[in-house]
Amino acid sequence: KHGQSALFADGFDPKSFAVQMEFVQSNPQQADRIGNKGKLVGRSQFHYTNVEKRLMGFLEKVATNGH
Repeated sequence: KHGQSALFADGFDPKSFAVQMEFVQSNPQQADRIGNKGKLVGRSQFHYTNVEKRLMGFLEKVATNGH
């Protein structure tokens, strides 16, 4: 979530990106907390062992249902 585990800019808007970078510069401790939470989210959601489990489950369903 924005401000909890990540900072998001609006699309490819350079001004929106700059606002987020200014936030990081002005709030280094809060930016560190957000970054650390983001790291945990990334590891739990995208670590290869977790992705592998979801992918294998999906492939097993496909194989057993014939789709």
